[in-house]
Amino acid sequence: MSIELEYTSKEDALNKLAATEEEVNKILDQNMTGWFEEIVVPEIKRVAIAMNMPNGFIEGIGFIKKGENLGSIVNTWGSEEKPLAKWFNWGTVDHWVEAIFAKVLSWISKGADAGKNPSAINFQRADDQPGQRRFSKGHFVSGLQRKEAMEFGINQGNKRLISELPKLIQGKLNEPNR
Repeated sequence: MSIELEYTSKEDALNKLAATEEEVNKILDQNMTGWFEEIVVPEIKRVAIAMNMPNGFIEGIGFIKKGENLGSIVNTWGSEEKPLAKWFNWGTVDHWVEAIFAKVLSWISKGADAGKNPSAINFQRADDQPGQRRFSKGHFVSGLQRKEAMEFGINQGNKRLISELPKLIQGKLNEPNR
């Protein structure tokens, strides 16, 4: 990043540097949300798409400003009771599922080749035909593989933001009325 400072003394230079630091921090704070939404969030979504994450996961990715020069990357897919984003990102172990509010679980079969689709229900019979209704009082389901799409995406997005930040800040410093 190049910030040009003219000064006549060491004290003048230090004062200008301090003022520039304050100005840069102000620019970062004022533009943080936009820059994260324009640069970092799309990178995370690109990684998630490349990893075949479900649409709900991809659509749940966002940025929330929490304070001065402070924010968080979030994924809002799911709920407190069913944190789908966490499960799909960090994986789950094989586990038992059963009906809680009904006598049985019920779903429409996707067919015997459903295993080729990573988002399909894994509990399928070899002779299943698409469209058949299936029932179960409970059964084991395969866990989800750990993918860490958020972590990989944040890493990629941050690298891109860091590479573009000097140009973005310099552009704001060069704007008239600053």
